[in-house]
Amino acid sequence: MRPLAELMAVDDPAWPQLEADLRGNPQIVILPVTQDAGQDCLYRLQVTARSYLGALAPHTGGLLVDHGWLRVLGVGHEGGLPSLAHANLAPASAQSPTTLLVGHDVLGGRFDVNGPDPAAAGRPGRPGDVCYRAADTLHWECLDLGHAAG
Repeated sequence: MRPLAELMAVDDPAWPQLEADLRGNPQIVILPVTQDAGQDCLYRLQVTARSYLGALAPHTGGLLVDHGWLRVLGVGHEGGLPSLAHANLAPASAQSPTTLLVGHDVLGGRFDVNGPDPAAAGRPGRPGDVCYRAADTLHWECLDLGHAAG
């Protein structure tokens, strides 16, 4: 596993721009996080701070969008939002995960990012695409966008 310092020490971290975008949207609430919890989550996920996922992990407890109708995972929050690392049982192995849960809606739908072989996980789309499974249909649909575009 890569050390935390390596994951955080990138030339172009995503957080400054992502934070500006999030704070500029009145429909989004950034949940608080402690530094220790954020760093632990980033380390367990093994992604760099260059990615949006690597920016959310150490800097947010998660995001509540549109009065909480959509919940994007971060470090987790006492209100019942799990951390990205906990929700994905990271680190589970040295292999890339088949999918990564990144959010859910209040109706029970879930948003996952495809891993390297979406077909093996029964998902449409390409590696890195976000897929949504609605609670009422239980079918996956590709949203044709990556995690950073959401």
